[in-house]
Formats: sequence, C-alpha cells, structure tokens
Amino acid sequence: MIDKGLAPERAELIRGVILEKMSKSFLHTKLTDALIEFLRGAVGGMFWIRQEAPLTLKDSEPEPDISIVDGRRDDYC
Repeated sequence: MIDKGLAPERAELIRGVILEKMSKSFLHTKLTDALIEFLRGAVGGMFWIRQEAPLTLKDSEPEPDISIVDGRRDDYC
C-alpha cells in the first residue's frame, strides 16, 4: 500500500487501521532511552525490554516506543 501511495510513507497497522507514525524529537528519544534504562534495572532479567520494535499481535502489528515482554530475548525465535 505504501509503494502504491495508498498509505503514508511512515505508517503502521493497528487493528486494521493504517496510522501515520509521528516523528520523534531529541527530547522524545532522550526520555525513551532514560525510561528503558530504568525499566531494565527495575525488572532485571525477568522481562525483555524492547525499544521501537514491532509486536505481532492477533489483529495488528504496532511499533511502540517501549514494550515489556514476558520472558527473555532468547525465549523468542
């Protein structure tokens, strides 16, 4: 759809709706990095803290700034 000009260049599909991704400012990036460092220290190795990575769900594939996933990175293929 992006190649045919039917969706924005920077888009993601959430529950069947195409949404344009917002641009990120320096402050946004700095705060996201700080929060990830905090979360990694807070949860230890019990969860996988992911940054700007797609999550494949039943009805969508959002790309959140931060996601906290049950288990460790090696638990996923």
